[in-house]
Amino acid sequence: MVSSLISLACLTSFLLLQTAPVLAESPFTISTELIREGNAPQSRWTIPRVAALDDQGNEMLMTLSKLSTTGTDVYRGLAFMTTKDGGKTWSALTELPYVARQIREGIMGMMGATVPVYHPQTKKLLLLGNCVGYTNYGTPKVKLTGLRYPAYAVYDPVTQKWSENYTVLDGETDANTTSGMPWIQPDGSLLWPCNGGQVLKASFDGEKITILGRSPQIQGLGKQVKNTGEYHLTKLGDRYFIAMRCPDQNRIAASADGQNFEPAVELQWDDGSRVPSAATQMRWVRQQGKLYLVYTRTNENSKGIFRDRAPLWMAELDTATLRLKKATEVIAVPISPGRDDLGNFGTAYVNENLSLVTTSEFGRTRGSNSRVYVTRVIANGE
Repeated sequence: MVSSLISLACLTSFLLLQTAPVLAESPFTISTELIREGNAPQSRWTIPRVAALDDQGNEMLMTLSKLSTTGTDVYRGLAFMTTKDGGKTWSALTELPYVARQIREGIMGMMGATVPVYHPQTKKLLLLGNCVGYTNYGTPKVKLTGLRYPAYAVYDPVTQKWSENYTVLDGETDANTTSGMPWIQPDGSLLWPCNGGQVLKASFDGEKITILGRSPQIQGLGKQVKNTGEYHLTKLGDRYFIAMRCPDQNRIAASADGQNFEPAVELQWDDGSRVPSAATQMRWVRQQGKLYLVYTRTNENSKGIFRDRAPLWMAELDTATLRLKKATEVIAVPISPGRDDLGNFGTAYVNENLSLVTTSEFGRTRGSNSRVYVTRVIANGE
């Protein structure tokens, strides 16, 4: 146990030293911590995402997905851990009793790629994701299918209990909500993005989600519209902004109502040149009236890392031009000791002075050990 703690401390120090320097005039400071490591048998823990349960970030809940080491994106379970001291200490990782179920003859489905979202109107936490379909699930011949449905579970912070099972919205076809990060409206309704350039509108009564409709198709997504996804929808001022993973070049779009979007534009620097970023998630950070994007891109240090998915970069968005301000770019999460893929990640808004970026090694390298990282973006002067 002592050697494990020493190892964790050394790795944490390594990360803090590797974080890119932030200029003194920067509006924020960044620090990255390693909070856990260790694989599950024949699996790895991935896709850590966190939600704050209060506006100071004292109480938080993080979820992780268990992925098999065999097969493509084979989800085997979900787990969570909590903190009551702002992340200084975390509870032990606890697996949820959610298992695969039959969703169509010959096809088993399992919930994965989840996003925890606190719903202030009901004071419940929603775990949003999708139910992924497989043939031969539970065998060495397991194979991913194209079948996807929106799925969710509910957590009550007061009773500290989860819903008995996750719910699959199997009436919603062509609505792949994998890793889609929503915006919650003042009336409690959700704008929940799904792959392919649409946004679901839904209500939540504290127990049940009801889909009310979906937006028109976002235009300008390139030649492989169905392969775009894992979107993040946010709002700053009176405009909505959506960040979109696209196979050829990542894109951004804006909207006045969160439903009808202007045509998407490719990710660019403020000088008009292309940011070389594709086929990897992008996430928003809102702080002090500014909007920042967390993303990956091609760079010399990422050679050999799957799809250049490390480090994670962050830069301010010019909300008028939808371009990134190149001079503001910093590293949000450095390359891990395992030099692994960090591209399945999340961000969380706590308050105007604090945001979080969470990620983990995805398990693509021999040096990977499901290391989970939390980056704190803290407004200067706080």
